[in-house]
Amino acid sequence: MSLAKIIKLKSGNFNLPITNYLIRLVNDGKKINYIFLTGGKSLLKVYKKLFNEIKKKNFKIKIFLTDERCKQKGDKNLNERLFQDVNNFFLPIIKKNYSFSQCAYFYNKIVPSKPKFILLSIGEDGHIASIFSKSEAIFSKKKVIYMKKKYKKFSRITVTLKYLIDKKNIILFCKNNSRKKVLFKCLKNSKHVLHKLVKYNTNIILFFNKNYYKVLIKG
Repeated sequence: MSLAKIIKLKSGNFNLPITNYLIRLVNDGKKINYIFLTGGKSLLKVYKKLFNEIKKKNFKIKIFLTDERCKQKGDKNLNERLFQDVNNFFLPIIKKNYSFSQCAYFYNKIVPSKPKFILLSIGEDGHIASIFSKSEAIFSKKKVIYMKKKYKKFSRITVTLKYLIDKKNIILFCKNNSRKKVLFKCLKNSKHVLHKLVKYNTNIILFFNKNYYKVLIKG
C-alpha cells in the first residue's frame, strides 16, 4: 500500500496568506501571466480578495478555468459566473452558439503550456477540477475534454490529468478537516486522480488551515 505524508513549508512566500501568495506569483509586471482557477464555492473569499487586487493593480494576467459545467451561456450553474468581476482578464470555456464538444476543442487549443499557477480545490468526494473517479479525464491524452457522461447532475468540460501531470505551482486547497481525511484516503488509492497526480508531480503544494505543505507518496 502507498504511504502519503505532508511536510510543512515555513520559509519565504509560505509565510503569506494564500491570497498574498497567489498575488506574489503573478506580480512581476514584465509579461502576461496565465493562471488557472477552479470553480465551486470553497474559494469565494479567496477570489474576492484576489480579484480586488487584480483590478486595483491591473495585473498582466489571463485567467483560465480548470473546468466548467455544460450549460448554456448565462445559466446560473456555470462556474464562469464567479468571474464576472474580472471579465477583462477572464477566458470562459463556454461559447455562445457552439456545441460543448466545440467549446472543449477550442479551449484545448488555447490553454497555456506553462501557466504561472493552477489553483484546485479538493471536492467532498476527492475530485479535482471535474476529474472524478474513473472519469475519462484520467485517461485522456488531450489537455481539455468534453465528458458527456454526467457527474453530479452535469456533463463537464475539464482539464485532464495528462495536462496537470507536469505543471509547476499547483496549489491544492483543502477546505477543512473532513476534506483532509478525504485527501489522504484518495492518496492511498493508486487508481485515484489525486494519487496519480501527487505521485508523478513533485510540484504539488497543499494549503490547509492557513499553512502550506509538500505532499509526498511512497510506494
